[in-house]
Amino acid sequence: GLLALTLLSTPLYASAQAVQATLTVSPTTVELGQSIQVTYNVLTSSFRSSDSIAMFRTDTNQLVASERVGTLKSGTKTFSIKKPGSYYFQYKASLSGNPVFATSGTVTVTIPDASKYTLTPSKTTLSMGETLQVTYAGPTHAHQSGDDIVIVNATSGKYVSTQSLGISPTGVKSFVLDTPGSYLAQYKLSLVGAPVVKTAGPVTVLP
Repeated sequence: GLLALTLLSTPLYASAQAVQATLTVSPTTVELGQSIQVTYNVLTSSFRSSDSIAMFRTDTNQLVASERVGTLKSGTKTFSIKKPGSYYFQYKASLSGNPVFATSGTVTVTIPDASKYTLTPSKTTLSMGETLQVTYAGPTHAHQSGDDIVIVNATSGKYVSTQSLGISPTGVKSFVLDTPGSYLAQYKLSLVGAPVVKTAGPVTVLP
C-alpha cells in the first residue's frame, strides 16, 4: 500500500504544478503602445516573489518583456507593446527548470487607424526656397521617438527631406524646398517596414 502511495504522489504533483496559477489578459486587441493588463492568481502555496509574468511574440516565441510577481499571490501587471503583432503571456515559476504554471490567450497589437493621425501642409503652392510648415498629430500611446515627417517627390517617390518627431507626437516641422516640382508630406512610423500612416499634399514648388 505504501509503495502504491509513493508512486501515485509523483504524477499528482506534476499535474498539480500545471494548474497552480491562472492568467487573464485584457483587452485582447490593442493599438500600438496601449496598455495591456495581465491579471494573475496563484492557486497553491508554492508561490515565490521571484516568479514572473513573461511576454512572448507568438511567431518567434521570443521573450519580449518580463515582470516579477513580487509579494502578492494575485494581482495585475501592466505591459505596453511597441511592435505590431501577436503576443502571449506565461506565469513562470522561479524553480529549477523555470516551469510554466499558466499560459494566456493571445493579444493582437495593431497600428492605429490612419484617421487618428493628421498632417496639414501650410500651403499648397510655394516659391523656390520658401519654407513649408507641416502640422502633425498622432495618438500619444502609439508615438515612438523615431517616427518621422518626410517630404517625398510626388513624381519619383524619392525622399527629399526627413525630420524626426523627437519626443512629441504633435507639433510643426519646417522644410525649405529649393527645387521646383510636386511634393507630398508623409507621417512615417519607426517600425519594421516603416509604414506610412498619413499622406498630405500635393504641394507644388514653382520655378
